[in-house]
Parts: sequence; structure tokens; C-alpha cells
Amino acid sequence: MATAPTKNMDTPQSVQVWERLEIMVGESGREGIYSSRVSDISGGCLTISRPDYLRGKTLLSNNRTVVVTFTRSDAAYSFSARIMEQEPKSDVEMNLVELGKIARVQRRRFVRIEKMSKILYSVIPRPLSQKLVHSNNQFQTSFSHNISAGGILIPVNQKVKTGQILALDMRHNELESITSYITAVCRHVRVDDKKRNLAGLEYILQEDLDQYFTPGEIKQLPENYTNFNIQSQNGLTQSVFAEQLALRQKGLL
Repeated sequence: MATAPTKNMDTPQSVQVWERLEIMVGESGREGIYSSRVSDISGGCLTISRPDYLRGKTLLSNNRTVVVTFTRSDAAYSFSARIMEQEPKSDVEMNLVELGKIARVQRRRFVRIEKMSKILYSVIPRPLSQKLVHSNNQFQTSFSHNISAGGILIPVNQKVKTGQILALDMRHNELESITSYITAVCRHVRVDDKKRNLAGLEYILQEDLDQYFTPGEIKQLPENYTNFNIQSQNGLTQSVFAEQLALRQKGLL
């Protein structure tokens, strides 16, 4: 897989084709946030899909200096760049040039809180050759140990393995921003001191489903398994932050 040139990089991480990027433009407090993907890498230039507006007050325009962030399992990373229109102008792509050094900005992108909430889970069978019919009987009961806007830690049975895709029924938790189902990938399973298998699950955004499923498989998933998008994640971030603030005010953090 192609990666961005490494001469400006001070970490072993590198940007890859189809990487999802978050692009920030403008000063703090008035910044605009946009989402894009890398479509090609060549000669110190990243070709990206035309960015989609997410939130904020500053509009993205040609020849602006931006801060670009991408995430890995261990941390979030960022670098500076200048965004430029292509010549001739493209309706679907732009370029990032003058790429700065990549730096780790935080170990974890999302704040975690210790919270016990009822969670139901079911392993999604692969490959999906026919329509997956939702059935409550397929789900097993668990309880969250901690939760963030990026994922959740729950006890699972021995059948759950790293790399498997699960459907999570989140309707019983106490965070108002999660009221439905989320698809998640199992990143790791470990045994705790009580001999329980704890699975670290990372939510799969609607925008990222094609990294885990073929186009045909996505069509076979129940629609309510595929609705968790970047806006849903932003709402969950706010809910977790509010919960964390409440716990601090009670002296529990």
C-alpha cells in the first residue's frame, strides 16, 4: 500500500491511501472541521476527496493552511499542509501540499469513562452471502466496563476473537446519544484477574464500513446496524464529556 513520503516524518506512522482525514482550518474557537479521504500519494502531495463540512465557523478555501489529523489504534497524529485546487479544477478532488512533520497529538482520541451499562452483542457471520436477519435471540447480554466515543470494553464469551465484527445493541445504556445499534470490530481480547474475557471493541462509522465489508455485504446488513456516523460519534463525545464532568463534580474522578 502506498504511503506518504517519510522525509518530513518524525514518527514511524505514515498516511496511507484511503486514509480518513480530519481537516481543520482557521483559528481556535472559530475553526472549521472537514472530513476527507486520501485517494492518491505522489511526490510529497496527497490527493484527497473534496472535503465534506462537519462543523465549525471557518470555511475551507483554496490555498489555505490547514491542520490534518488521522488516527491509529495507539494515538492520533497531525501535520500541517496547504490545501490547493487541482489544475484544471476537479469537482471531486483537491491536493494537500507543503506537508509538515507528523507529530503525535494524543495517545487516545476519545476520553473513556468507567461505566457499567447493559450491552447486548452478537458476532456477525462472515462472509455475508445473504441478508442478515436481525433476531433478538442471537444477542448475548454483557455489561460495559468503560466506554468512549470510539469504543467500549465488555466481557464476552470465548467464541469472540480479535478481528471479528460484532453488532452491539446499545439501547439499554444510560447515555442519551446512543439509542440504537452500532457495528464494531474486536481489536483485542484479554483475560482479567476474574478469568473473564474482556473485549476491546472499536465502533465502525458508517463512513468506514467499506474497510470491513464488501459493497455486497454492506447491502446484506440490517439498515439499523449501519447508521452510526461521524455526527453520531460527535454526539457521543459530548455525552461522555458531560458524564465525566458530572462524575468530577461528585468527586468520583
